[in-house]
Amino acid sequence: QRGKLPTFIIRGTQKGGTSSLHSYLAQHPHIFMSSPKETHFFSLFYGYGLAWYKSHFKAAAKEHVHRGESTPYYLYHPGVPTLMKKHVPNAKFNVLLRDPVERAHSHFEMERARGTEPEPDFETALRLEKSRLLDAATFLENNPESSNNAHQTFSYAARGFYAEQIERWLEYFPKQQFLFLKSEDF
Repeated sequence: QRGKLPTFIIRGTQKGGTSSLHSYLAQHPHIFMSSPKETHFFSLFYGYGLAWYKSHFKAAAKEHVHRGESTPYYLYHPGVPTLMKKHVPNAKFNVLLRDPVERAHSHFEMERARGTEPEPDFETALRLEKSRLLDAATFLENNPESSNNAHQTFSYAARGFYAEQIERWLEYFPKQQFLFLKSEDF
């Protein structure tokens, strides 16, 4: 079990309950959850190599039947499915989906609190979103080992188009590998 890859990955909407789910699962005696919660290996740190990623699971003991991690950004990042298909083709995926309008506003408030969003109001940030993102998604899809700060930070409305994101994932993995949960029900 030590140093192996995860058997499941929690993805979903940022600000959608992934931290809570991660914490609840970490309390189960047969589940080992990565620390930190969001490794971002497949979205930001792929260049660190597979050994680096596996190191997040080395503390797993043999009684841990399952190993998991939670990185919400994986659902939205267009290059991640390709990399996961290569390294964790049999992993299960828990996907939390939250009301897209509430999620977008919560995301905006988080970026304001972090100091990464210079615009004082949500409406202005939404108007600027398209120009801020430009061709970031196409770039990331064609360069899955790359990152784009604007794509991650200023994607308030774009992250709410769940059908597009899920369809992209279903091109790589069968739907039997997915568990979809509404954050509001969770």
